[in-house]
Amino acid sequence: AGNDRVIINLGFGATGGPHFLLDPKNDNKVVQAITFDNVRPMGHPYTIPSPDGKFLYITMGAPEIREADAYGASIAKWDIEKKTATVIHGVGNHPIGIASTADGKFVYANDGTNSLTFKIDTTTNKVVGKTSAGVVGPYGLALNWDQTELFTVGKGEGSHNRGGVLGLIDTKT
Repeated sequence: AGNDRVIINLGFGATGGPHFLLDPKNDNKVVQAITFDNVRPMGHPYTIPSPDGKFLYITMGAPEIREADAYGASIAKWDIEKKTATVIHGVGNHPIGIASTADGKFVYANDGTNSLTFKIDTTTNKVVGKTSAGVVGPYGLALNWDQTELFTVGKGEGSHNRGGVLGLIDTKT
């Protein structure tokens, strides 16, 4: 609605949250809290705003999901005005790391357990692509300036946890 906001992500590990929206022009007062009652399970504290500022994308996961045989973790698309969540399924067992295209048409998310990266269409709220993250246990990701390359940050989740490498995904293919 044209207001400046700051996102504070709290929590550590797979039991992240809550998340807060603060008003930096009003003594950093909390204007909205997103808690476990709103989005569950609430995973690692990874959120991103949509470029238009209408939504927050929040990773959802839990230790129980990471150990499951089926893909069960999700991304919550939080509507800031309505205070409701649309759950986007099919992003692996441990979503951790998320990035949006500048136009807001797509969101990319990593699965730290299965070393995969997913592409989500934000209009349909469906996964439209999946590929290897190019690193073991990705924990973060970022698009280059023209959004033709997606860099994944390898922590080594599910293996040696040494990390320190970058993966590279061609977003066109």
